[in-house]
Amino acid sequence: MAERVLITGGGGYIGGILVPLLLDKGYEVTVVDTFAHGVNTLAACCANPAFDAYRIDARDEARLRPLVQRADWIIPLAALVGAPLCDRDPLGATSINRDAVKMLLALLSPEQRVLFPVTNSGYGVGESGKFCDENSPLKPLSIYGRTKVEAEAAIMQRGEAIAFRLATVFGILMGVYSALRRDSLLTRIFQVISLIGISLPTFLIGILLIYLFSVTLGWLPSFGRGDVVKIGWWSTGLLTVSGLKALIMPAVTLGLFQMTLIMRLVR
Repeated sequence: MAERVLITGGGGYIGGILVPLLLDKGYEVTVVDTFAHGVNTLAACCANPAFDAYRIDARDEARLRPLVQRADWIIPLAALVGAPLCDRDPLGATSINRDAVKMLLALLSPEQRVLFPVTNSGYGVGESGKFCDENSPLKPLSIYGRTKVEAEAAIMQRGEAIAFRLATVFGILMGVYSALRRDSLLTRIFQVISLIGISLPTFLIGILLIYLFSVTLGWLPSFGRGDVVKIGWWSTGLLTVSGLKALIMPAVTLGLFQMTLIMRLVR
């Protein structure tokens, strides 16, 4: 029988990557999330019979209890993320980042196990010339850092748990822009592109691009490499207009998933 994983806040950027990987490994996955941002990162998972999703607040003990009882592994991802957001809503930060985790722990049986990704903001400001590792003292300076450190302490005290202190992820401009201007039109366009890149198989994206830009609009070639030029032993289409046009759709098809993945991580 497959092991069962419950993920609170599983509709976010970590869950959007983690859930498909767990399903591919044969786990049964249940996600609890409010889906407050209106972007379903798990659309492609819905066809998998081993996947369930519930629109539930991570602080709702009554609705979480039966889901917790069925799980072998618990991964608490639900959180208000980042110091600025937590400073604007300290009550929400405390109740979601810390209290909801403690409530979750109280529902667990001794044999259930917990995996807890936690921020590196718990380290606070380090000393010049010294790098933080898992043995460095925790000196959180923000509400965000304090609530996550307190949640980690409660989890580790309970036992049967592993905490992962994650380093900050850097990525491309699309993700930065989407994070700073969440409600702008351009951000919503990026989100649609991201949803397509994450959800659709690469071969289907290629077929759709050929249909649109080659068959319908006639802007780009559907096959071939275009005109080439020889430079010694090397022949290339990078120096011709038709050669560059022939590269556009293959490059977009192969790069879309990676680009949208990095955008989501940054956002």
